[in-house]
Amino acid sequence: MFPSKRKGSPSPSHAPAPKHPKRSPPWNPPFTGELSSVRRDYHIPSTSTSPDFNVQVRDLKGSVMDVLKEVLTIFLIFWSQMKVQVTFQKEDETCSFWFILPKKYINQEQDLEDTVEKMLEDAINRIEKQELRGSGWRFVNLEKVDLTVSKYRPLQGSSYLPTPKAIVRKQARKGSPSPSHAPAPKHPKRSSPWNPPFTGELSSVRRDYHIPSTSTAPDFNVQVRDLKGSVMDVLKEVLTIFLIFWSQMKVQVTFQKEDETCSFWFILPKKYINQEQDLEDTVEKMLEDAKERIEKQELRGSGWRFVNLEKVDLTVSKYRPLQGSSYLPTPKAIVRKMAVINVRNNDDGCFKWSILSALFPVESHNDRVSKYKAYQDRINLSNIPFPVPLDKKIFQQVLSQNPDIHLNVFLYDPKEGVLPFFSDPRDPQQAVDLLFLPHPSNPSGHYVWIKHFSRLVAGDISKHHGEHYTCRRCFSNHA
Repeated sequence: MFPSKRKGSPSPSHAPAPKHPKRSPPWNPPFTGELSSVRRDYHIPSTSTSPDFNVQVRDLKGSVMDVLKEVLTIFLIFWSQMKVQVTFQKEDETCSFWFILPKKYINQEQDLEDTVEKMLEDAINRIEKQELRGSGWRFVNLEKVDLTVSKYRPLQGSSYLPTPKAIVRKQARKGSPSPSHAPAPKHPKRSSPWNPPFTGELSSVRRDYHIPSTSTAPDFNVQVRDLKGSVMDVLKEVLTIFLIFWSQMKVQVTFQKEDETCSFWFILPKKYINQEQDLEDTVEKMLEDAKERIEKQELRGSGWRFVNLEKVDLTVSKYRPLQGSSYLPTPKAIVRKMAVINVRNNDDGCFKWSILSALFPVESHNDRVSKYKAYQDRINLSNIPFPVPLDKKIFQQVLSQNPDIHLNVFLYDPKEGVLPFFSDPRDPQQAVDLLFLPHPSNPSGHYVWIKHFSRLVAGDISKHHGEHYTCRRCFSNHA
């Protein structure tokens, strides 16, 4: 029973613990399974046996990091909210309380470890305040942490909406003409060319390989090593089909605790593989990651002990990066803002022409390639593939070859608006801003120069019509 009305009990804002479907222990990574396209709830039970709540909260750091890293591979920008369930005791009475922490905005430009540290510090501070309130409730145990993540979708103006009736009535009282309440026009649904807009894996080509372990050695280091040959054979076979692909390894391991035996899945980060890489070195790193994850599970103090490595699942998917190519007309929603310069090129060099249009602006006919041909040798794009793929490593290479140039790259999606993709690590506010426009039916696209960045994003993030300043990293707006 939750003592919300008793004297000295925690504030009523701590609602009783929500009822979740029962989950079989131990922690079987909460991010297994398919994510919703908008929101997902993760339930991370505490496995620490320490009596100190500071230690218990800290022990959850690895699990929280794993969840957020997995979400970042799916959502480029998202909100995360942590809820901590804690057991308190007062004399002979024991009760469970929920501490709901503020939302955190997370994207790929942030230091994820620092963000998780702040979230856990907030949790520790809330628990300490509860004990120090003089209510008599004393910390006993940290039960679990719930993480709610939701895709960040900025508010933005779109098509017609009828005026709310409450506003219509006020207008009628003042004698103002009543607006026509025609229903919103019906437009045929169009599927966005990117789903989600920031991924390069637009191909549906994918294969799953299941590699059972045949080793009888009791040492998990030996069992993992014995799988190296099988994993190498699979990836060599895939390289004969896909020249470039992503590979993700999932390792199933059996652990034992007293008389209980349970199977864990360890989902490792994706690896980008091509024919130029040292395949053996890549497989070595994948297996090292697996070993570290298994060792951490044993060293967490949960009492679970390694018994056997059951199998390895390899998921491979063909990599088809989005890339800029020839001219595409600017979408009407952007044309109205008069914020970009779109050079009409007939080759695969839209990336080059968009940068030159920013570095060497002209007063008239700024959409003509002929205006910028004289400046081609002013930037070094040797060893840069054309058409230029939407790849952070490529953009970083451009910056290293041109130390005097600063560069930001943004994505445009018809539904989501402008999204950040690559931010200059040195000075994003003084950088050349490029916008990638997707082709409606294939993985190609077109780069354009954003001449007026604040004007381009103003309607999406603010209703202020005057001059204002917009941060390139987080899109925060300052009038």
